Amino acid sequence: MTVLHVVRKFGELSETFVTDLVADLDELGWESWVVARSVANRDRFPFPPPERLLTATGPPRGRRVLDRVAMRTSAERRSAGLSPAIARVRPALIHAHFGWAAADVRLAAARAGVPMLATFHGSDLTAGLGPGRRRDYARLFRQVDHVITVSRFLEGRVRSLGYEGAVHVVPGGVRLSRLRFREPSAGGGDARLIFIGRQIECKGLDMLLQALCLLGPEHAGVRLEVIGDGPVRAANERLAADLGVAARVEFRGALPKDQVVEALQRADVLVAPSRTAAGGQAEGRSVVAMEALATGLPVVATDNGGLPETIPPSLRHELVPEGDAGALAAQIGRVLHDRAGWSARARVGRAWAEEQFDSELLARRVARIYEAVLEEGGRLPAASSRAA
Repeated sequence: MTVLHVVRKFGELSETFVTDLVADLDELGWESWVVARSVANRDRFPFPPPERLLTATGPPRGRRVLDRVAMRTSAERRSAGLSPAIARVRPALIHAHFGWAAADVRLAAARAGVPMLATFHGSDLTAGLGPGRRRDYARLFRQVDHVITVSRFLEGRVRSLGYEGAVHVVPGGVRLSRLRFREPSAGGGDARLIFIGRQIECKGLDMLLQALCLLGPEHAGVRLEVIGDGPVRAANERLAADLGVAARVEFRGALPKDQVVEALQRADVLVAPSRTAAGGQAEGRSVVAMEALATGLPVVATDNGGLPETIPPSLRHELVPEGDAGALAAQIGRVLHDRAGWSARARVGRAWAEEQFDSELLARRVARIYEAVLEEGGRLPAASSRAA
């Protein structure tokens, strides 16, 4: 059956969990189409084929004036830009990725009589939740009967906003075939820390730079590789210089996925120092931590948002309070001192990733949710009938 995936930006390097899921579901027989406002990195994300990748339309200039005169809401204008894609594809189901995309397509889906499913990934529930977005979500929640969140933490956020329907917790998966497990090095030499993420307040890179400065003299040679760009990069580079650690930190900017995987292979410890930003943004779930665990890296992480759910249960007691550079430095030091234990940690992490985060297994879970949505709408025969 045909599924129309709705997302504002398709092909973002930091959102491979969307591009992978679309491809995996297609492999399972759910013909995947995508409609987006903008598309990027087609050389790296060639699926879906061009004929199944549509661009949301905007109203012509004259129509925008008429819309304002008629006092049409922004939700009505956004929805109108998605209606042509729905009419062309005639999908059995619409799957919106991120809450704002679900709010965009809500009216168009209702007018077309197509059932809709919404996935919330994190920033859509923790950042920018002003009165306008809360109103959009309240209207959305009256329409959808099934919601996916990538963590229990986000399930709580959805409930706190008044949603009473079914919530399915399905992490954004990782492609284990891309992430070769390698046995950690038990030898000597200076350790290599790695940070991967957008350079924004909630990712906490400034806390990690301070922690690097606070490591004891026995770790004076520890180096840090930073992958990712963002609005506070210049401030972080200045901070590294002010702290006297600039020579030990390599800022590499945003990199394509294959180079990120290569960086994980040569690193020793991933540090995820996330914290709750002033505007409320927190981790929904850390894909980077999943990838590091699958690779065999020890992970030092903070107790922030849905990040703890990414860590194997046997290691969650090691989580660091968010925003505490001293505690972060102490935990990094403990992990670096326990080099002999890295092999055991690596195997625990890989097993946890295989059990919880395999993108192909998670796509099957999403496919079962599709079946539940369509059965309730009378679009599929009951499960008992299919089995017969």
